[in-house]
Amino acid sequence: MTHWKKYQNPNFIGSWALEEGERMQVTIKEAVQEEVHNPDPKGSKTKECLVLHFKEKNVKPMILNVTNSKKVSSLVGSPYIEDWPGNRIGLYVDEKVKAFGKTTRGLRICAASQAKKELKPGTDVYKKAVAKLEAGKTTIEKIKKYYEVPDGFPQQR
Repeated sequence: MTHWKKYQNPNFIGSWALEEGERMQVTIKEAVQEEVHNPDPKGSKTKECLVLHFKEKNVKPMILNVTNSKKVSSLVGSPYIEDWPGNRIGLYVDEKVKAFGKTTRGLRICAASQAKKELKPGTDVYKKAVAKLEAGKTTIEKIKKYYEVPDGFPQQR
């Protein structure tokens, strides 16, 4: 399924890029200040933002807010963005981010070691992974990239 927000600002990753329970490990290529275009119904806006670029080719850059900037700084052990390249981090979705007076989903950063979540039999995420695998919509390699796969999980067919 394609979330409509994927088309709002297709140049950057957001919470809509990860499925429920999905976590991703990425390697920081660089952290740079960029002018970011924000399409707004009331008129286009541009803003200078801190943006993380990743070494992985299939992962879009991430605009960092203060919360995520502090987390990267803490994980890397340095507040200096020049020290960040080469470090691995995890990305996940927090379902209860308070922003602009409401609770919403938000892309968050964690330690790379926390990026893989265990697939637990009987959960919706487990069932969806099995269904996608059996339908040929994903591979066991891709599932293992994001999840710790338990013994007994179906293999590629």
